[in-house]
Amino acid sequence: MELKKTYVVDAPTEDTWSLLAGQFGDVGTWTSAIQSSQLTDRMGPSAIRQCILPNGKWIREQVTGYDAAKMTFDYKIIEGAPAWIKEASNQFTVQPMSNNRTKVMTRTVIRLPFWLWPFSPLVRINVKRMTNRFMDETRHFLETGKVHRRVARAKIKKPMI
Repeated sequence: MELKKTYVVDAPTEDTWSLLAGQFGDVGTWTSAIQSSQLTDRMGPSAIRQCILPNGKWIREQVTGYDAAKMTFDYKIIEGAPAWIKEASNQFTVQPMSNNRTKVMTRTVIRLPFWLWPFSPLVRINVKRMTNRFMDETRHFLETGKVHRRVARAKIKKPMI
């Protein structure tokens, strides 16, 4: 299944690119979906990001494509994906709209095991919801310089292990 979505952020393109790509390893600081995160190398092809989820589980993701000139990068889950995900990848592309307005395009591809195919519509709804939440929190951080209140609440909770 493939999901594409475009978001508009009222922030300079350079700031948006810097946050999404330049601070890729720090995603846990501005989103509630990740408790904490770190990048094992400089951002670029084959860099690995490890994320601890709010439930205490972790995933590892690998950057599979990176083009700073075109402001686009791709990554995929390489370890720790839930059983209902066979493969998952994501792509971000950042484009200027005006001085203080930026377009962010996402492309998510998820391959499900055959036994979950009948549930694809439910998975699609859930992935859209998660992506919208992530971008809402990202947009808030870029536009205000502060984490979204949902993120602040999530960081107070201790991870469940």
